[in-house]
Amino acid sequence: MADNKIEGRTGGILSFTLDGTPYEIEGSVTFQPYRFMRTSTTGLTGPTGHKRESTQPFIEVTMPYKKGVDLAVLANAENVVGQLDMYNGESWVMQQGAQVGTLEPDADEGTVTVRLESPVEMISI
Repeated sequence: MADNKIEGRTGGILSFTLDGTPYEIEGSVTFQPYRFMRTSTTGLTGPTGHKRESTQPFIEVTMPYKKGVDLAVLANAENVVGQLDMYNGESWVMQQGAQVGTLEPDADEGTVTVRLESPVEMISI
């Protein structure tokens, strides 16, 4: 595999399945695979430690909005199985994902941002 780290960033390809139909989407991708995150705690005397807070695992992708992209299907997506394949060899799988928020196509850029959240942690494969 060629060196795909460009300007210190690791690229990836998001692929997911909606109602049994596989999609491959390239674009801006952000993801949070875990159900908990650690945050710092600070008291009157300064830092006191860390705490765990609940969070929702998600995959968010800005994808090209072009002919063949059905917004109604994306907006109503439930029980989605998603897989994020990174150029560095890591793969993350989301199960029971659902589209959350509104889909607002950007006419200037020709894109739409899709956010999938899941009640269970993503699995690294």
